[in-house]
Amino acid sequence: MPDIVSIDDFLLCDLNLSDKELEVVFRRSPDIKAEQFRLKMILKEEFSVDVSHAEENGVETNIIAVPELKNELNILRLQELGRKIVEQTNNLYPKNKD
Repeated sequence: MPDIVSIDDFLLCDLNLSDKELEVVFRRSPDIKAEQFRLKMILKEEFSVDVSHAEENGVETNIIAVPELKNELNILRLQELGRKIVEQTNNLYPKNKD
């Protein structure tokens, strides 16, 4: 269980990495009911990302469904963030060489 990482006003609270898929959850506080963003990334040659947002105690909504949030979506920055998270995760938890 890694330490919680702070990024601006959000905490990186959950991280799942397998092959070329990455899922991360950023919350305003460690509380599971806090406002959050969930990013599900496919890190292949053709990058794709699904971003969900939930207000405090709210239901997750795909960011594409909220015009003011969709307009702020920067795919290249998200791709860079995903690449850096994978890089740092691999540095912290190297894969076993069988």
